[in-house]
Amino acid sequence: MKKLLYYTMFGDIYTHMGLLSIKSVEALNTGIDILVISDKQFENYKTIIVDEEMTAVEIMCLRAHISDFIDIEQYDQIWFADTDIIFKRNPFDLFDNETHIKVCREVWTTLAGQREWFAKLLSEEDFQVLKSENGINGGFYMIPKCQYEFFTEYKAVISYFRNTYPNDISADQQALNYIYHKGKFNISTMPVSIECFPARQEYKNHYLKHFACYPNEEKKLLMNKENGTHI
Repeated sequence: MKKLLYYTMFGDIYTHMGLLSIKSVEALNTGIDILVISDKQFENYKTIIVDEEMTAVEIMCLRAHISDFIDIEQYDQIWFADTDIIFKRNPFDLFDNETHIKVCREVWTTLAGQREWFAKLLSEEDFQVLKSENGINGGFYMIPKCQYEFFTEYKAVISYFRNTYPNDISADQQALNYIYHKGKFNISTMPVSIECFPARQEYKNHYLKHFACYPNEEKKLLMNKENGTHI
């Protein structure tokens, strides 16, 4: 089974964190192909160069455009990871015969408590029904080949969100949550433990640590410490 893990890396600090993340994947000997979408070339990794000037929101939304850059049909699974993730165990072999899109539930959130990050696109009627549900993290997911039409829908929903909320930086995550909670595709959550506050709590048998809740400089320090690597 041929699998791809891709990242978007723009700017020095995100590049630094992204390379730490890749090193953590390589240390697990997963055999997964790695692709970087960036404004610079990387000698050791397949790279798609995007050298046009972009806003932070546009960079965030590039993750939805992987099918615009490569022939995704050559892969059986497409995985995406944010740059601020350190992998502790190999999650990439858990779903070899999976036909569902796999996403990560944020068990410490509810749509009611974090609507501004997860549920702006839901109608008021849908929100009242779903408000006790957890949010879906936009930083790590897997798309199997039978669900590659997801990328077309993902781009369309992101475009709609950006037209509606042009200054909001959460477009990608809002779109993913809307698609998930509306049941537009076969999507289920991964049974993997994810820590978003790794310095504050510890889960047994976690697969990855996602440092999303920290300022960038603190993320970098924590990721260096966690990975035992300095680059």
